Amino acid sequence: MSACNAREIDVDPDPLHGRLIEVDLPLGAVPVRARFLRAMCGTGREFVIPVDPSCQTVLGAQAWIKNVPEATFTYPEIRH
Repeated sequence: MSACNAREIDVDPDPLHGRLIEVDLPLGAVPVRARFLRAMCGTGREFVIPVDPSCQTVLGAQAWIKNVPEATFTYPEIRH
């Protein structure tokens, strides 16, 4: 992502929730703007998941991934 000049749109302090980033993908003559959720799973692995370009927040991106309205989305409880 650093090679694509990623820009942070929103950051949640919890790495399990993630960061919403935006990049301009060099696809043809005109770059295509895309958004991704960069988050860590419970095992410590980092994932970068494409999300809808209209997502404005980490919460909105998480809700979009699960196909739930942002207004009703809640993060799952993590038990340690």
